Amino acid sequence: MIASAENLKWLKTDLHTCGLVLGKLSELPSRLSELLDVQLEVTKRSRDGSENVYLNKRLASPEGQSAPGGSALPPF
Repeated sequence: MIASAENLKWLKTDLHTCGLVLGKLSELPSRLSELLDVQLEVTKRSRDGSENVYLNKRLASPEGQSAPGGSALPPF
C-alpha cells in the first residue's frame, strides 16, 4: 500500500487493528518488527474485477496472549 492523503485514515485504522498505534506515520519504519507474527481475521471481497482485503480484528498477540477483541490462539 502506498500512503497518501486520501488513504491515511484507512492505513492508520488497519495498523491499529494490527495492534500498532502510531503518533506519526514516520514512526512506522522503526516499528515494523511489531507486525511480525500478528494473526488477523480478514475478509476478501471481489467485485467487477477488483479485490479488496479487509482487516476485521486481531486474533492474538505474538506471545499467544489475548489481544483486545480476540482470543488467545497458539502460534502456527
